[in-house]
Amino acid sequence: ALRNALLGQWNWEYVSCYWEPNKALNTSSRGLILTIDPDGSLEMVFGPNVLETANWQLVAGAGGLWELETNPRVTTLYGYILLCEDQLLFNHSYIDGCDNYFKRL
Repeated sequence: ALRNALLGQWNWEYVSCYWEPNKALNTSSRGLILTIDPDGSLEMVFGPNVLETANWQLVAGAGGLWELETNPRVTTLYGYILLCEDQLLFNHSYIDGCDNYFKRL
């Protein structure tokens, strides 16, 4: 169910870095589009430029949560996946990383 819910296009909203106040609520990459395809591929596009492409799979994390494992690594997608309707969060702050927020297009 989660795999299918992730498929499609997501608009990057902002990043929140609790331990790095200079990056807190940064919106400088607004307009970045994440496309997650059912064939196990994804791409991140900003305007006309493809910034990253990778293969992906879901992997079990702690506490019954899930993460995306990408090859090559896509740091924007680090962390536990939290999904609520059209909002997607990659929660990495649990280990002092940054949280990236997306909204479904």
